[in-house]
Order: sequence, then C-alpha cells, then structure tokens
Amino acid sequence: MNINKTISIIVICLFGFFDLFGQGQNFETLTIEQCLKLANEKQQEENVRDASYFLNAAAEKLWEIKDYQKAIEHYNQSIKLNETVSNWNGIAGIHCNLGLIYFDMGEYENSYQYLRKAYQYRKDQNEKLSVINQLINISVTLNKIGRYDESIKALEEGLSISRDLNNYEEMRSCFGMLSETYTLAGNTEKAAEYFHMYKTVHDAISNESEKRHRIEMSEATMKVQLAEMERELAEARRRYADYELAEISKELEELDSEKRALLESKTKAELMIENLQANEKIAEMEKREIEEHLKTERLKARNLIIGLCVTGLIVIIIGLFWWQKQRDNRKLENQNALINRQKADLEAAFSEIRQKNQDLTTTNEKLVQTQKELAEYQEKLEERVVARTSRLMKLLNQVRESDRLKSAFFSNMSHEIRTPLNAILSFSQMINNHNISEKRRTVISNLVRSNSEQLIKMFEDIVSLAEIDSGIISIQRHRYNIHNILKNTYNAALDMVQSDEKDKLEIILHNELPATIGDVLVDGNKISRILIHLVDNAIKNTDSGYVIIGCQAISEENILRFWVEDTGTGIDEKDRESVFTRFWKHGDVITDKFRGLGIGLSLCKELLDILNGKISMTSEVGLGSTFSFTVNYY
Repeated sequence: MNINKTISIIVICLFGFFDLFGQGQNFETLTIEQCLKLANEKQQEENVRDASYFLNAAAEKLWEIKDYQKAIEHYNQSIKLNETVSNWNGIAGIHCNLGLIYFDMGEYENSYQYLRKAYQYRKDQNEKLSVINQLINISVTLNKIGRYDESIKALEEGLSISRDLNNYEEMRSCFGMLSETYTLAGNTEKAAEYFHMYKTVHDAISNESEKRHRIEMSEATMKVQLAEMERELAEARRRYADYELAEISKELEELDSEKRALLESKTKAELMIENLQANEKIAEMEKREIEEHLKTERLKARNLIIGLCVTGLIVIIIGLFWWQKQRDNRKLENQNALINRQKADLEAAFSEIRQKNQDLTTTNEKLVQTQKELAEYQEKLEERVVARTSRLMKLLNQVRESDRLKSAFFSNMSHEIRTPLNAILSFSQMINNHNISEKRRTVISNLVRSNSEQLIKMFEDIVSLAEIDSGIISIQRHRYNIHNILKNTYNAALDMVQSDEKDKLEIILHNELPATIGDVLVDGNKISRILIHLVDNAIKNTDSGYVIIGCQAISEENILRFWVEDTGTGIDEKDRESVFTRFWKHGDVITDKFRGLGIGLSLCKELLDILNGKISMTSEVGLGSTFSFTVNYY
C-alpha cells in the first residue's frame, strides 16, 4: 500500500509537470540560475508558456535541495503567469506540488489547503483520474493531522469514481488507503474488510496480467506453428510439381522414341504415312486424355492436401484451446481454493477480532463499574475525610484546650502549693514566739494543721492521677460501715464551712440507708475521697443556702447511690461536657477566685471508672448543682 501511495504521488508530480503546456525542453542539465534567467527572458518576450516552464523547473530543483521557501515563491510566480492564459491544468499541477512541499515541511494543514485547491481544479476540468490521485493525496495529509473521518470521506469519493471508470488499479489504491486509515482510526474490523478487498483486487489484477501474458505467448506459438505448416505445405506443393514434371518428361521421352521409329521406317513404308498420321492423331487424343486425367488427379491431390492441412490446423487450434481451458480451469480451481483458505483465515481473524471486541466490551463494562465504584468510594471518602477532619479539629481544639489547662494547672499548682507552705512556715515561726497567748497559739496550730492537711490532700490527688495514668491503682475492697463514711464526710464538711467562714451555709445529711445495711464489702477509701471532693466542690461554689450529702440503697441491684446537692452558682450548659475533664475549673482558670487545681471532678470520674461505677450531674445557673454517683456493694 505504501508503494502504491508513493507511485501515485510521483505520478501526480510528473502529471503536474507534463500539464504545464507539454513543454519538451530538457532542464536536467540547467542550473537554478540558468532556469531563472531563461524564465525572465521568456517573460520579457511575453512567452508565458516557456516562462512558466522554467520557473517550475527552478522550483523543482530548489525543492530537491530542500530550499522550500524559495521553491514556494517561484511556484506562486508561475501560478500568476498561468492565470493570465487560463491554464487551469498547469495551475492544478502547481497547487499539487505546493501541497506536497508543505507535506515535506510537516505543515499538514497548509498542505491540505493546496491539495484541496488542486482537487477542485481537476474536478472542474473533469479529469477523473487526476481527481482520484488528488483525493488519495488529501487522505494521506488528513491522516497526518488525525482527521480520519474526512480522510475516509475523500477515499470513498475516489473509490466511487474508480468504480465508474472500471479502473481496478485506482480501486486497489483506494482500498489500501481505506484499510490504512481505518487502522489509524482504531476500527480494526473495517480495516480488515478493506484489506480483504485490496487483496482481492490486487490478486485479480495480477491474474489478469498473467492471463494476458499467457494469451500473447499462445498467439506467438500459434503463429510459429502456422508458419511451420505453411512451409510444409509449400514443400508438398514443390514435391508434387516435381512429380508432375517427371511424368511429363517420361511421356515426352516415350513420344520421342515412337517418332524416331516412324522417321526411320518412313523410307521403307511410305505407304503407311497416312496410317502413321492417323496414329499420331490418336496419340494426341490419348495425350490430351492423359493430361486431363493427370490434371484431375493433381487437383484431387491438392484438395486432399489442403483439406488435411486445414483439418490438422483445426485440430491443433481446438487442442490448444482445450489445453488452455483446462489450464485456466486448474488455475481457477487453485485460485478458488486460495480464496477459500483466505476466506477461512479472514473468518478466523474476524472471529478473533469479535472475541477481542467482546473482551474489550467486558473490560470496558468492568472499567465503568470500577469507575462508578471509585466515584462512590470517592464520595464516601470525601465524607469520611470531612468527618475525620471535623473529629481531628475537635481533638485539636481539645488538645489545645488541654495544653492551655495544663499550663494553667502548673501555674495554679505552684500557687496552691506555695500558699499553704507559706502559711505553715509563717505560723510555725509564730508558735515559737513566747509572747503570744495560749488561745492564739491554739488557733495558729489549727491553721498549720489545716494547711498541712490541704497540702497533703493536694499531693494525694496528684499521686492518684499519676497512679491512674500508669495503671498501678487497683480496687481495695474491705468491710466498711457506710454510716460511718457518711458521718465522717458530714464532719469534714462542717470543718470546711468553718474554715471558709461561711456562716450562712448549712450542711445537711440525708442518710436513707436502711438499718439492715451495715458493714458492706466496698473500697471505702475511694468512696470517701469521691464524697470529700464533691462536698469540697459544692462548698467552694456555694456562699449561702445549703449543701446536702445523701445516700440510698438499691437493694435488688446491690447498688449504693450517693449525691451531693448545693444551692451554689450552678454550671453553664456549654461547660457541662468539660466538667469531668482534667484541669477544668469553674470560671477562668487563671483569675478564678476559687481555690484548687481543677482535678477533683476528673479524679472522681476516673476513680469511679475503676470501681465500675457511674457519675452524673444536673445543674441550673444561679440555682445550684447536684452530683450523684453509684457503686456496687457486696
């Protein structure tokens, strides 16, 4: 197919040059400068034809050395000259050459434009073979720029013209280019179909050429045989003529002998002259009869020879035709067998192509399904990313808040530690002063004791948090009297009120435990610490009113429920989720007036988690809060 395409391009180029007025000059030996000089001279002489011819010659030489721009310039000058004499064939050829130059330059769009103009000129001049060649060149150019649909349309137009002309050579070129174009376009089924058509036409053209050659050889052989038969016929005629001559000579010799005898005997028997004359007449009559008989026999022999020759020639011709027919039949049978094999191969190829198409379709369906799943997964992934980002932002905020609270905790802790230590040191020095009264000494001693207990409690809380984080804290269940735990908590609350000098605050104990519940198996130390923290928290946030310490039993479930209720400031709704978080304090952790490290409530919750208990809270701002928790007893 590429060879045919190359030949077509070369033919078009030559056709373009021959169309330029059919110039006969030989410019092979001329240089570019000489061609341009001759073109100028012819143009001054107003000889447009020769001027255009030499311009085209110079452009072709520039094209050969790849000086494309100058070649294009001279071709355009030639077009202007041809337009003055309306030489449309020459203009078409030059446009074709310009299209091929732009093709060599890789400027396929410009190449297509010039080839399209050449095609239009050829079509206007009704030059159908040239139109087909232009369409093939246009197709080659369109394939280079990926415009396969337009290329196929051009080739189908060329194929239609080839069929109208019954030109199998051009049909073969169109079929080959269609197969190549469909291959480039990715349509393998169409490509295979047109390749089969190309192969069939190509084989038919080859077979036709071979058949014509065979007929020419047969005609030459028959001519040789006829010449040989004519020579044999001439030889037969010559031999027959020699035979007749020999017979006539023999008869003449016999007659001569009789005449000599008659002459010798004429003197002896003159009387017999009349008889001899009569015999001579009889002999002449017999001679004529013999000549007539010989003439008839010669005619019969000649007719017989001619009949035999004609019959032999007819037999030879019939034999040759029969042999040729048999040979053609065998050739046709071989071609049919080859076509059947090719058909089977093509069917197998088509079957394979269909199977591959089915596989591709299945693969495409799987890809579509995969893409759909990926899209769904992407949507879900985006949702997950958003949700995770939200969680991370929330955790980040919590971490930031935790860092802030930790910073505040350590700052607050240094304050909380220094305050009781300073009090202990100061009051310890005052105790040693002998000038103070015994009563004041007792007050100072109580203050030292209370600050020491406060400091010890703070360290115990910090140590407990450390033990919880390290996982070394455990449940220590023993027999405890819940009534005693409540009473001790109540007394501790009274001491706290007195220490804080909150005279308007009342401590109330609601012990709803039945008398049957005495000593039970619980971790009494942890329960006491939880109650003390809740009471301490309630007293800190309540200036007046009451703080209730309560307990009740849920016997059917072996559960003890404790609660601490106050009439303090209450907790805002937005802070309720952070109440049990470490280092959280009511109000600003830096400027808050309330003492403490902000770990009491979080410690209560973590201790209850160890005890498998639960803690909850209800609160209203300005009305107070209620903290309750439950633990199991045994």
